[in-house]
Amino acid sequence: MLPVVRVDNVLEEEVLDKGTLMIYSKWIIGPRPKIEPGELVIVESERGELLGCGFYDTVGPVAIRLVSIGYCKYSSAREAVMDRLEKAYRKRKMLGIACTECGYRLVHSDGDMLPGLIIDYYNGLIVYQSSSIVWDKLQDVLIESLIEIYDDKISIYEKSVQRTRLEIGLQPKEGLRYGNQVTSIVEEGSIKLYVDPRKGQKTGLFLDQRKNRILLEHMVNSFENATVLDLFSYT
Repeated sequence: MLPVVRVDNVLEEEVLDKGTLMIYSKWIIGPRPKIEPGELVIVESERGELLGCGFYDTVGPVAIRLVSIGYCKYSSAREAVMDRLEKAYRKRKMLGIACTECGYRLVHSDGDMLPGLIIDYYNGLIVYQSSSIVWDKLQDVLIESLIEIYDDKISIYEKSVQRTRLEIGLQPKEGLRYGNQVTSIVEEGSIKLYVDPRKGQKTGLFLDQRKNRILLEHMVNSFENATVLDLFSYT
């Protein structure tokens, strides 16, 4: 049975109506319970309204990171992680961006109901960022789930070196966590881009600029012998 954490009634509106995923320590009723970081907990308001369930956090101002709102169908952290990753992967497949040899963002933190986690895919190389002790503790669960989703055809590199970790008291973490691939080459339009998470910005590439780069390629190709001066973009 999952532990239950009760929070201020004000969160009924914040969570159920507004979709807030971060439960701060100040909203917990009474002393913070002694629960291990990364453990899945049920969240209820003081009057007993079910708000959802999430991962318990013990470092920084956030106490719980919700992975479901208004219900909880999970019985363990492992089950929740796997379900959310599978949903994120299916969504990318449906959108047509989860191609094998390209680069795309698999998990966008709150947008995929996995607060504090970023995962990018680069043609067989997965790079992830953890901004919470939750994901530090769930590292093995995360890696095992990714291996299952991608049929063991990946390498996994962690690049959790962002400043926000230091701000809440977590040390930077970086290194190869699975496999032997630390660089990759991704296809984008008709060009190929080299990705090295050890040296590149973010996880290795600014994936949010992919459409702009493809658009620029089409614009250049529409003019014969065109010359383009690139003043701003990273790639």
